[in-house]
Amino acid sequence: MKVDSEKLQKIVQIVFVALAIAILMKMASTIYPIWSNDPAVKYKIARDQIKLLAGAMDELRFDCGAFPSENQGLQALFQKPQEFSCKDYSPDGYLSDNELLMDPWGQRFQYRTDSKTYEIFSYGADRQAGGEAYSRDLSSKD
Repeated sequence: MKVDSEKLQKIVQIVFVALAIAILMKMASTIYPIWSNDPAVKYKIARDQIKLLAGAMDELRFDCGAFPSENQGLQALFQKPQEFSCKDYSPDGYLSDNELLMDPWGQRFQYRTDSKTYEIFSYGADRQAGGEAYSRDLSSKD
């Protein structure tokens, strides 16, 4: 059986491309865990999440004229609490991804309000109040 040289060349090219893709995927799978566990990256992600949550909270306050209570919490950004009187609450909520309620260290973001102001915060990498460097607390008031 005689193999056409053009067909053989195409087969070799396809195998080469598949091998290159496999190598790149393997490299990416080893680099990503290193990147995602970097304390500086996690700290920046948490800071960005707080900014996003705070922006949604400000929008809710603009529409409703009030902040949700501490009991209603950040969940009020995703669906209107039953006991929250607001005729202009966005029908789709203010955010759609419930995973935003969790910080990069697997803890829920905290929320407190005195009904005039609010604070959204995370205890950081050490999951305790205070801390230094990437373990220090992050807050919407920062």
